[in-house]
Amino acid sequence: SLLPTVAERLLAAVHEVVLLGLSVTPSPPDAPPAAVTDALNKIGTAFGLSSGKLARADNPETRALAVGWGAALLRECIASPPPTLSELLARLEAVRAGLATELAAAPRVARV
Repeated sequence: SLLPTVAERLLAAVHEVVLLGLSVTPSPPDAPPAAVTDALNKIGTAFGLSSGKLARADNPETRALAVGWGAALLRECIASPPPTLSELLARLEAVRAGLATELAAAPRVARV
């Protein structure tokens, strides 16, 4: 199947929030704008980060990645967001980079 896995969808969503955060003009005291925090909350809801929805994800090969990095995203950026946009972007980028690296190393399984 050519459909993206849940881990790939999570990676794309985090990437979009990083780009959104980079596109806003920071203003003192560098607090994360509502658009960025709203986008993060929508990711949390859509992926069921606090409900365990990812544990029932489609592809077992990438399910563990999505669950692990989803928990990191929830813990580091959504449940306890940092007070500044720059720190939030650093945390988001760490989640994005880690998930991308592990996803690239994950075995690709042909699904028919």
